[in-house]
Amino acid sequence: ADANLQVRWDWENDGVWDTAWSSTLITNMTFSSATYGWRDTKLEVRDFPGLTDNTVEGYMIDHAPTASFTVTPTSGNTTTNFEFDPSSSTDPDVPTQPYYHLHARWDWEDDGIWDTDWGMCWQLYYHTFTTPGTYTVRLEVRQVEPSLRDSTTRQVVVNPPPNSPPVASFTVTPTSGTTSTNFFFDGSGSSDPEGGALQAHWDWENDGIFDTSWSTSLTANHTFPLADTYIVRLEVKDNVGQTAHTTKTVVVSSGVNQPPTAFFTVTP
Repeated sequence: ADANLQVRWDWENDGVWDTAWSSTLITNMTFSSATYGWRDTKLEVRDFPGLTDNTVEGYMIDHAPTASFTVTPTSGNTTTNFEFDPSSSTDPDVPTQPYYHLHARWDWEDDGIWDTDWGMCWQLYYHTFTTPGTYTVRLEVRQVEPSLRDSTTRQVVVNPPPNSPPVASFTVTPTSGTTSTNFFFDGSGSSDPEGGALQAHWDWENDGIFDTSWSTSLTANHTFPLADTYIVRLEVKDNVGQTAHTTKTVVVSSGVNQPPTAFFTVTP
């Protein structure tokens, strides 16, 4: 650069010089946050004898958007279809309906790998997490032009799926007998939808008082001391304490042999 040159600047090209003459030919200018759009700036130079020249350059001043989103609900489980809404993102250059001028994409685990392509910022997005945990979800938004960007994150709590109650089932062998019969009760047909281990206890008379303690063994033997028709109740519980029950009827006779009854008719 010519050491004999001086410059001055009119940042808005409004005819008012914003700087004094200076031999520093390179300068920086920061525009206010309210400044947006096409700008013309005028430069004037003069040499040592005082001759001048000027030029005007145009350029675009743009601001980065601000990413923002909501998630509904903020916590759920592995069956929850979470809703993500990025329409609260803003663009100071387009204050009216900025989400129509922004694109959005998502990283559901914030692992640096974007899980969606760019879409419009007015759209709702949905995602289900298959594994329980606390996830940091990242949204990135960009302007359509000139593609300035911003990102933000929120945490989503994903719990295990809701627990289903167990299913109680048992067989009895034999289904009838005497007071000397050692009946075998097998509750191993009971099941837990989550695949967990079950415990069982038995009420031999279905009188509301369980006659055995909780046990991980789902089988039991029992001899009934009196002849009667019994309703036997099995109750099972899973590893979170949910229970289920079922009953079966067992016929018990005394086992004492009764004499036959003679009877006949004569015709004619």
